[in-house]
Amino acid sequence: MGNRGLGAFAKGILGFPGKGLPEFKKYARLVAICDANSVRVKVARDELKTDVATYTDYGAMLKDADFDILVVATPDRTHADVAVKAFEAGKNVVCEKPLATSVADCDRMIAAAEANGRWLRAAQNMRYGPYWQKLKAMIADGAIGNLKLVTFEEQLDTSHGADYFRRWHRDKRNSGGLLLHKASHHFDWLNWAIDGHVSRVSAFGDTCFYVPREKRGTCCRTCDYTAECPFYFDVTAIWDGLYKRMYVDGEQEDNYVRDGCVWDPEINIEDRVAMIAEYDNGVKLNYTLSCFNPYETVRASFIGDAGRIDAPGDRHIHYYPMHKREKHVIEILPGVGGHGGSDTAILKSIIMEQDDLPSAPADGYQARHAILVGSMANKAIAEKRVVTAEEFGGRPKRPGVRSTV
Repeated sequence: MGNRGLGAFAKGILGFPGKGLPEFKKYARLVAICDANSVRVKVARDELKTDVATYTDYGAMLKDADFDILVVATPDRTHADVAVKAFEAGKNVVCEKPLATSVADCDRMIAAAEANGRWLRAAQNMRYGPYWQKLKAMIADGAIGNLKLVTFEEQLDTSHGADYFRRWHRDKRNSGGLLLHKASHHFDWLNWAIDGHVSRVSAFGDTCFYVPREKRGTCCRTCDYTAECPFYFDVTAIWDGLYKRMYVDGEQEDNYVRDGCVWDPEINIEDRVAMIAEYDNGVKLNYTLSCFNPYETVRASFIGDAGRIDAPGDRHIHYYPMHKREKHVIEILPGVGGHGGSDTAILKSIIMEQDDLPSAPADGYQARHAILVGSMANKAIAEKRVVTAEEFGGRPKRPGVRSTV
């Protein structure tokens, strides 16, 4: 019952304004919520203002509560274990991205779903946004011919970017690093748009900005340098005190500190990454991620043998046909809700069983592919070499799909 579990999913299912749709109530009912921290469970129930069963024991919820679909919004390293138990209990699963922190755990989740006749979907929000749906459709419809080269860059600012270095994400054992936690929805969309399977990856990354400093504390609330630190984060003031009630008041139960110091020497995730990938259809990808920019944006370019598309980081798409002195600018308005409407669209596709995407929502195999790209990049950084997909088992075969030569 953290930010995503409570704010995006629970409130979304109930149709809270800006979170979900009022008509969701006609199709689905929120039956139960669970968090190992009893403080967060109580806060969540109070926030939701509805009669919902509460649990701190996940096993008890699976045994006692009658529901069809489980939404998994726990820390990334726990996704696989939580989902496997849900499948064994006969539940379908919607898992927050990333699907897991290793390819092996993704395989465990997929196998458990199939063995128990259940379905698995990943909340890969990027493929649900109107802007990125339009880009995917243009590429798939051949607007630039055969795709040859993709450049994708995400720049996180010193508010959003720094926050990964305050929370549990800062430990790669919990999150797999930002190449899994943050970049997995980029890789999912890129895999979808490129329409191929990753074959080779080379990557470089390190932590160059959020490095230990002499003037630092354990957390912002008790630090002696708050007056001079531009990264001071007042967790007690977020969302009219909701973060204080969710996290600060619950610290005594689980020792989870929400406002950890970004200069902590124990941080072991990268804050800058440059990656090059090759796909089995010949497309080349250049990807970069940085977490310490003065402003935040996502930029991308797609070059084909019949033109080019630029996504300049705003709500416009620039399209340049080959051999023509013309440029087309398309404006795409964001949807309503988190992540430009993507969070609401994810819930709509599940709750109302309606989907406006030109392709199916991300299932376990597609979510695994995103984790594969990030895992290959992590290994390339660690071992300073080019990594192949075969080192992680290659491309898994879907049940019922015959091999071709």
